[in-house]
Amino acid sequence: MTQILFRPFSRHLISGLVLLTFFSSVFATCTKAEVEKADNRWANAIDSNNVNKVVDLYAKTAVLVSTVQTPPIVTRQGRVAYFNKFFHTYKNVRVTYTDNKYIQVFNGGAVSSGLYTFSGIKHGKKTDVKARYTFVYRATPNGCELITHHSSEWPE
Repeated sequence: MTQILFRPFSRHLISGLVLLTFFSSVFATCTKAEVEKADNRWANAIDSNNVNKVVDLYAKTAVLVSTVQTPPIVTRQGRVAYFNKFFHTYKNVRVTYTDNKYIQVFNGGAVSSGLYTFSGIKHGKKTDVKARYTFVYRATPNGCELITHHSSEWPE
């Protein structure tokens, strides 16, 4: 008797959860505060000088248009290779954002653009690399997911 009473209920409950999951991903948004957190997570991962911490922040299908490599990087393996080389070239890397930061929120995601400086040791000498960046985030139920990252040195 219990199975008969709860079978239709469980079917509706499962259907409702599927719809809730669908609508929460379709109507998910990134707030400015969430974008700031995502930007800071990325900077902290760079500061850790840990390749996997950095690469884990990128969506599976993310595109990285990097500061020091010409072709866009579109695979996890490519991002791992890039950041391995980056951390091999620059030791004790730290990233600092300038006050020139612009966050644009839109339905389904957000963009964060601005300027940052990479500080570290290259060939035994302290080095600062000033660069421009754009992070594009996709809103998910779990927060803002990094789907595109463009970075380029300041043109001087």
